[in-house]
Amino acid sequence: MRILSIDPGLANTGWSIVQPFSADKYEVVDSGTIVTAKNLDITERLMRISDALLDTAIKYEAAHAAAEDIFFTNNITSGISVAKVIGSFSYAFSKNGISLNLFTPTEIKLCVTGGGKSDKKAMKLMVMRQVVSPKELKTDHEIDSIACAITFFVMLKKEMLLGRA
Repeated sequence: MRILSIDPGLANTGWSIVQPFSADKYEVVDSGTIVTAKNLDITERLMRISDALLDTAIKYEAAHAAAEDIFFTNNITSGISVAKVIGSFSYAFSKNGISLNLFTPTEIKLCVTGGGKSDKKAMKLMVMRQVVSPKELKTDHEIDSIACAITFFVMLKKEMLLGRA
């Protein structure tokens, strides 16, 4: 089972195609970052992101997607932009039969590191210990998307153990 996993952002959206490799490892089939220029209209930026993600899901035959859900900190404007990005690709996925699971940052940190308040350094270290990748992972956005994929598979295993999947 391959999934498309996403770290949403208006300027930078990280993505990865991930599949199970062994009982406790995951294979990163491909990954990247979608960058949109600030001088573009927001509608154009959202369309570019959702089109690129949909094209990636179709190319790699991913019937499922996972993404980091919105969270608000002190910068509500950034949170609103992320919500718009999630809304745009959610719509594109639903029109094309791709299911989407959203996970909070705390859920992702708990699944990947065992602690809900882990920092970026701890997250990167634990992601790198759990994946096999054919290429060097270049951005934090790619790594965050892979962490979301790990969360998807951990949650799926739990659901299967409970007989709900």
